[in-house]
Amino acid sequence: MRNNFLFILFLACGIALALSSCTTEAYEASGPPLPPTPIVTDTVINPNTYSIAGQTWVIDRYRIGQIGEINLTSDTIFFDINGAMQFNDVDANYVFYPSTFVYVLTLYQSPWGIISGSINPYNLESGEMPGLPFSDIASGSDGLQVYLWMRRI
Repeated sequence: MRNNFLFILFLACGIALALSSCTTEAYEASGPPLPPTPIVTDTVINPNTYSIAGQTWVIDRYRIGQIGEINLTSDTIFFDINGAMQFNDVDANYVFYPSTFVYVLTLYQSPWGIISGSINPYNLESGEMPGLPFSDIASGSDGLQVYLWMRRI
């Protein structure tokens, strides 16, 4: 009984001491608040970003599917700014943007439908795209692949 009493007394003193030692200091501002600073964002994904705007490319050959006949053609594409292009002097649209290690080119209103493919930076530097695969991405398509041989002129 005596041990219980001492324990309760010790506990009560500990709580009283803890409560009496808890003090808070009032916060006083040392001056007016700082003005907000703009958030700086870097919109450049890669300093070596390529653009095809203003360039003309010719499709020399194409093949439908992985195995098949390679067809000769002479289709000219002029890539204008803001996603506009002329495919054999017919107005059409395109999208070109950098991805992780490649660039993605999507051609709308092409003879093969809406096709999209990945292009290596080397192909853009050299001006040659030898048989690069482009996939039909139109809704409801069967995923047809078209291989294009293109060169910059």
